[in-house]
Amino acid sequence: MRNKINYTQNQLNRSNILRYRHGWIKKQLNDPKAQILPILNEKNLIRNINDNLSIVSFSMKDLVKISYQENDIFFLGFNEDIPFFCIDCSTIDPLLLDSIKPVLTEFANLKKIAPLLTRSDSSLLAHAKGISFWHQQNKYCGKCGNKTISKIGGNMRRCSKLSCQNELFPQVSPAVIMLIENTTIKGNSPHCLLGRHKDWPTGRYSTLAGFVEIGETIEEAVKREVLEEVGIITNNTVYVTSQPWPFPSSLMLGFNTNALTSEITLDKTELEDARWFSVDEILSNQWPDLQKRVTTDQCESLSDYLIWSWVQKVTTNKLLQTKKEI
Repeated sequence: MRNKINYTQNQLNRSNILRYRHGWIKKQLNDPKAQILPILNEKNLIRNINDNLSIVSFSMKDLVKISYQENDIFFLGFNEDIPFFCIDCSTIDPLLLDSIKPVLTEFANLKKIAPLLTRSDSSLLAHAKGISFWHQQNKYCGKCGNKTISKIGGNMRRCSKLSCQNELFPQVSPAVIMLIENTTIKGNSPHCLLGRHKDWPTGRYSTLAGFVEIGETIEEAVKREVLEEVGIITNNTVYVTSQPWPFPSSLMLGFNTNALTSEITLDKTELEDARWFSVDEILSNQWPDLQKRVTTDQCESLSDYLIWSWVQKVTTNKLLQTKKEI
């Protein structure tokens, strides 16, 4: 462990130059090896046999048996010589869709099943879910209100009105997520600040997070979000890593940051509670949710990774200090 964060092992070659060539996308779609991942109501089709999950895909031989919209198929990329696509199944008759679904398959919530998948599979399904959601949200032009049409295998939408021709490209919403450390409170031992929302399960705490706003840097977003939500002033903000988060369409940018103050002033519209945690508390039976999240082999979220990394850093520093004293 622990660069193992869900959705962070996308192995596809997106063929950015080739997909612009006339007829190239259609040729790949008709390749007998092509795999088309179905999406329905933001859920992915998977096979579940005794909690052993695997990705399920359609082929063009499957789709020609039913009525589907070619405009609802989107190119994802290549894994070696296999072209991958996804299809938005919302316009397909449910009975026809069921007729081509393999047995023991179901449309499942990706967030719930991701821990049971490999990172490469969760990344592939996140990619498919994300691009499908973007198309659902951009079927009409923001300038003139007319319908848009999928182009370049789904990597662009263009307004259908000839006098407009506005072009839209897939986007994600950047969000910052931060591990806040304070080494000057409670006997000068390191503590991190975690918060919880009121609708979370009892005992669940996590790192703070928020969307980047227009006109600010990501470092400024970290400072603003922390100050707004818990009233803590921070500095020395350092980027750690990132994670695609297709719920519905974010890119999480992870940071470590130092607290210059320790008194928490809670914004009750954002959080139900926030508190300082020591490493011993995180690893104790008092907080079983935190304990589980920092001791499993794979991180469901970037929050889990940031907390785990902090626990490892503090533990290592403590061991080194002990050796020096000996």
